[in-house]
Amino acid sequence: MPTPRRVIIGVDGEGRSTVSSDKPASLSFDVGLATMHQLWLTTEMPADVTHDALEENPPDAPLSQPAAGGSLFQLCIFKPHTESPMHKTDTIDYVVVMSGTIDLDTQDGRTATLSEGDCLVQRATLHRWANRSDELCAIAVTCISTSADPDADTNIQLG
Repeated sequence: MPTPRRVIIGVDGEGRSTVSSDKPASLSFDVGLATMHQLWLTTEMPADVTHDALEENPPDAPLSQPAAGGSLFQLCIFKPHTESPMHKTDTIDYVVVMSGTIDLDTQDGRTATLSEGDCLVQRATLHRWANRSDELCAIAVTCISTSADPDADTNIQLG
C-alpha cells in the first residue's frame, strides 16, 4: 500500500480557506505488525488549528497516544497474520476500517470482526488487534486523550 497523501486545509492571508499542504505523509513507522502513518497531532484543548505539531516537532518513534488534552490522527496498515499484544491507552479512539478485515479481541475473550466500512469506538479498554487474513488491513484512527494529567505516561499499557 502506498504512503497516504496528507492534505491540510488552512486559511490564507485574506481569511479564505485554502490548501496549505498537499504531499505524502512524512511520518511513517514500520512497527513489525503494522505500518503507522501519523498524520496530525494536537497537544492541547481547545486545539490550536494553526499548529502542526508533527511537522514542527517530528517524533523519532511512533506515538502510541497523544499527551493529555491532545489528539492523534493516523492510518495503520496491518500486515497479514499479525497481532498486537493485549494493550490499552488513555484515549477514546474512533476507528474506521478502510480496507481488509481485522479482529479486535477483548479481555473477556470475545472478538469483534471488522470489515471495510465498519466503525468502532474504543473506550480506553484492554484490547488486541489481529489481522488473521491473507490481506493487508487499513484502519483510520483518531485517538483523543482521556487524561487531564499533563505528566501522565503516554506509553502503551500492556495487559
